[in-house]
Amino acid sequence: MGGEDELSTGAGMVNVPLIEEQVALRVAGEYQRSESALDYPTYERFDRFGDFKEDEFLSVRSKLRVRPKALPRTRVLLLYSYAEDAPDVSDIGGPVLGFAFDDDRGDFNTPIFSEVRRTTVHSGGLDVVQEATSALLLTAQSGSPGRIPSGRRSTPARPGKRTSSPATSSSICSLRNSA
Repeated sequence: MGGEDELSTGAGMVNVPLIEEQVALRVAGEYQRSESALDYPTYERFDRFGDFKEDEFLSVRSKLRVRPKALPRTRVLLLYSYAEDAPDVSDIGGPVLGFAFDDDRGDFNTPIFSEVRRTTVHSGGLDVVQEATSALLLTAQSGSPGRIPSGRRSTPARPGKRTSSPATSSSICSLRNSA
């Protein structure tokens, strides 16, 4: 730990050929954690005070690319991503609320109105492209973005309740200009 706001961060990526010149996998990810520089002296007695002051983000993304030799005019791309975010609260109280700006006080709200929130998002997609002729390209796309709250809140929630967006899909037919 160190740096501004006790920032820790890291990122990485790996590319792996699974079947030479036909199937490849890429996985990338990043993590970031920091601690708020604001002071919350009246909140310290509450459970999860540490979660309230901490900002944490995690992201993992993957792609599977397929170009089969047996079907040279076909390309397939399968995508998946996962993200988890638990942002800190960066509101600050000033002179109107009885604090000097230099006090860096963030505890000007009644604690009941301050929440700790962690959001988890899964999303995926599939693209299939078929070159029918040198002038005609057929594309089918499908995706499923979704959001799953983890239930880690200070306000009433139904843990495990799933909220998600419906899957989307489209088909595209495009003509290439051969001129």
